[in-house]
Amino acid sequence: RTSGYEGLYHERVELSADCDLTVGSSGDKENAFVLPAGESLSIDRDSAWLDGGRIYIVPVLLTGRIRLGNVERNRGSAKLRGSLELDLRPEGILVINELMLEEYLCSVLPGEMPASYTQEALKAQAVCARTYAYARMLQAGLPQLGAHVDDSSSFQVYGNADEQAQTTRAVRETGGMLLYYADKPAQTFYYSTSCGYGTDPGIWKNTDPESLPYLCARAVRFEETQQLQETDGIHGTDCKPFDPEEMRREEVFAAFIREGRDTDLEREEPWYRWSTELTLDENSLYARAKKRYAADPGSFYVKQADGSFGQQEPGELGKIRDICIASRNSGGAVRQLIVEGERETWMVETEYNIRYLLCDGSTKIVRQDGSEYTAAGLLPSGFFVLAVVRRDGYVIGYTLTGGGFGHGVGMSQNAARSMAQRGQSCRDILAFFYPGCRLTEIEKESRNTADGEDA
Repeated sequence: RTSGYEGLYHERVELSADCDLTVGSSGDKENAFVLPAGESLSIDRDSAWLDGGRIYIVPVLLTGRIRLGNVERNRGSAKLRGSLELDLRPEGILVINELMLEEYLCSVLPGEMPASYTQEALKAQAVCARTYAYARMLQAGLPQLGAHVDDSSSFQVYGNADEQAQTTRAVRETGGMLLYYADKPAQTFYYSTSCGYGTDPGIWKNTDPESLPYLCARAVRFEETQQLQETDGIHGTDCKPFDPEEMRREEVFAAFIREGRDTDLEREEPWYRWSTELTLDENSLYARAKKRYAADPGSFYVKQADGSFGQQEPGELGKIRDICIASRNSGGAVRQLIVEGERETWMVETEYNIRYLLCDGSTKIVRQDGSEYTAAGLLPSGFFVLAVVRRDGYVIGYTLTGGGFGHGVGMSQNAARSMAQRGQSCRDILAFFYPGCRLTEIEKESRNTADGEDA
């Protein structure tokens, strides 16, 4: 993607490398030329290079890195292993990076988990990242573009941090290892920090939690991790969590989020609890609702004359009488939000839409250690309670008290670190967060499939 992950299409591509590059089009490989190491080549959408179709850029050394001077990441210009393909589309130039899976993981891991984390946690992250990527190799995430994934958080963050010895070691030590459920790669979702509970895939529209039983809501606390029992292969664990259904009740969740629990694995993490106060701007709220409706129209409802809610584009609210959480998912994540205005009343579904709607674009979040974070487009998580501030009967602002960072489905990375610090292994971590799954190897799964055996 472009700088800041803003888009997929580039107006111009600037190339250089630490070794010679072979540059040629798909239809005229005999006239390919060599770009010397350190020299730059700029290609825009009007370049004659693109007249022959896709351009292929290949380092002459397997260890070579290609630098994209027009793409900025946290560590500066993007530097990539493998080869590149440039494809001109009506929207601009599409840049595709092709490389080996294990090399991809060496760049993904430090972008998804700090290299300073305990090795067993890094190994668990490596297995999750490999399984996630392998599943998209079997069924491409972007087939219309000729790609399996992009390099943003829409899939996995790639190329945003320098490779580190510890994360590369974790990739090597788990080489080829995958997490499977039945005969398919598991959906190894992960996130940063829990509030003490995780949730299930029911937070996402049109996702049936029963189809992914290993992604179950549960308490993320020390006592739960002690229930791991040794079995053949990966450890097994009872998927029945500690009272996550109780967290659907507003009063129960509110008491928990305000008090916490000393035995939660992430009790000392800054993101374990957070709070914020916002001033309500009806016009800004309406603009955010329109933007999310364009992206996800099936999650917006408007109250009808008979009192029911029908799927409909949200209109202007006028002055707002109330904002409240209408329902929660298992584990406590917000599921439905009601916004009552003078002119109409909305019901908004999915934790992502709600996190977007209630974030004003410059929201100052205060973490439990007193540090501040600016939420540019999304609240830290969907695990929060809401209290409105009124004047003359109308809402003029609201406060949020919440916990955790991320969607809350699958493995909490900071909980994985806590487990590893307590001496638990990569297998223990995976067993806790993906119960009922098993560890296997890519070559073994390929062989079993070819032989017609059950995977």
